[in-house]
Amino acid sequence: MAREMATRLVHSDLGITHFRAVYQKHVFPPHSHDDYLIGMTTAGAEHFEQEGARHVSLPGMLRTINVDAVHSGGCAKGQPWGYEALFVSAPLMHEVAERKGHGDTLPQLLGPAVDDPRLRDAAAELFALLRTSDDSLLRSSALAGFLQLVWQRLGAGSAERAVPVESAPIRRARDYLAENACEKILLSELAAVAGISRFHLLRQFKEQRGMTPWQYQMQERMRRARHLLARGVPLSIVAADCGFSDQSHFTHRFRQRTGMTPASYAASMVTRIAVT
Repeated sequence: MAREMATRLVHSDLGITHFRAVYQKHVFPPHSHDDYLIGMTTAGAEHFEQEGARHVSLPGMLRTINVDAVHSGGCAKGQPWGYEALFVSAPLMHEVAERKGHGDTLPQLLGPAVDDPRLRDAAAELFALLRTSDDSLLRSSALAGFLQLVWQRLGAGSAERAVPVESAPIRRARDYLAENACEKILLSELAAVAGISRFHLLRQFKEQRGMTPWQYQMQERMRRARHLLARGVPLSIVAADCGFSDQSHFTHRFRQRTGMTPASYAASMVTRIAVT
């Protein structure tokens, strides 16, 4: 298998982001996305946990992750892993599912690992086209056809936004973490905001959110970091603004969370503009 690499290309005209990666050791911590992920394992095996269950995705299998679904995983010990994926915006999936409005009701995809030869071949064809073609009409038509096929075979109707039942104390803690993500927060401080003990906070937060308070804070920091990098803010300023003591620490955490270095991510934000 090739050495580690990760590339990301934003297709603003299509409403998607195209991601390719090969990892030798990388494992993603628990996190969630604001977009849908529809991908395919291209080499090795992905060992992952999604919403409390463990799975393995082998070459040719499709991976689906719904908006807000908590998941983690990557390379198993001694097993490299390669994959290619689309991040599809919620509005685009609404359009595919022929649903109106963008409230709390979201289309849901079956998965999270699917062995379907027809989808495998369609995904491989689309990924190849996205890598090689600058024809906007061709790419948009191929994307529409692929997403329609995905919905036909994996569409599971709609559901309330995929957030587990959340108690008032945990909601207060989560809101506080989101509002102060880039600040140093003590566990005792967070417990006081929630109005419960530190031990109850840790247990209930993990049960209800699928990740620890620290992991949630780090996810919110990375959300802000991606926003700043997309605006062209220098890495040193992004690191400091997002609460990291030095750029090296920021780079380590960013790559752990996204699979890319901050510099590579910033370079990928040069949007692809197709000329037909």
